[in-house]
Amino acid sequence: MKVKKGIIFDVDGTLIRTDIAFVEETIKDTLIETGDGVYNKEKVPYFWWGGNGIDRGDILKQEFHVADTEKFWKVWNPHVWNFDYAKKFKSAYEDVAESIRLLSLEGISLGIVTDPPRAVADPQIDFFLPRRYFNPILTLSDTPGLKPKPDPQGLLLCAKQMGLSPDEVDYLGDATNDLLAAKNASMDFIRINRGEHRIYIPPEREINSLYELLK
Repeated sequence: MKVKKGIIFDVDGTLIRTDIAFVEETIKDTLIETGDGVYNKEKVPYFWWGGNGIDRGDILKQEFHVADTEKFWKVWNPHVWNFDYAKKFKSAYEDVAESIRLLSLEGISLGIVTDPPRAVADPQIDFFLPRRYFNPILTLSDTPGLKPKPDPQGLLLCAKQMGLSPDEVDYLGDATNDLLAAKNASMDFIRINRGEHRIYIPPEREINSLYELLK
């Protein structure tokens, strides 16, 4: 597959695998601790991978009947931010290390745009990924002026810091909100299908392995 001068990557579900059991346990524990909401296992993937541009807070309200989402986040975040616990449920996909190295050797600029704050993103990127190949790495939840996907500003800032225009960059992710963020940024989107969940809008381009990006 022919790619452009640069590729911006999502992380969770794209470069790093997270066992859904991790999300199930942390949501369940949070609902028990707060005493607010009803656990719904069937809706956990919808919460984790994103709906059709629907905010996670709204998913909590609609699907888990959480009345106080601010309280939920205050309890849930420490569970998720505990990397010593989280890493037991995570691993890099098998195609990541070598394909990223080869893309870099081809002179393709590589960046990362991910929703979680740096306190969550950095430990797993450092542990599982070849970080030296990615510049910049933007974490949307704690970067002033940026909002989580599908807001496009993170992708636009990343492209700018790479010295590229939006039409010189592909955004590669796995979820509907990734697709919508790329669309909102007027950036081409490549969906990687890891076979773990469905996407709510059919993508124009889809791959099953990062090796398909190599010329």
